[in-house]
Amino acid sequence: MFASPTELSLDLPTTDVPPKRYKNIVQLFGPINTQESTFKILGIKLEVTLVKADGSSWPVLRAEDPRTGEIIQVGKAGRAT
Repeated sequence: MFASPTELSLDLPTTDVPPKRYKNIVQLFGPINTQESTFKILGIKLEVTLVKADGSSWPVLRAEDPRTGEIIQVGKAGRAT
């Protein structure tokens, strides 16, 4: 899944009969650390944790997405008290 630090390569078979596949390559806004990034397949959900190589904020996830002015959060979300 993390063959390159700048792209996310997806090739996911479904449990449909007959089986189908979802294939896509997502060009990421910035480089990721492929050794520390992880993924889990949880039933019908794919959970991906990307670790940014340089720790900087990204305005978007995919390189081709229009920049909206919002910032993607760095780190884990805190709990409201």
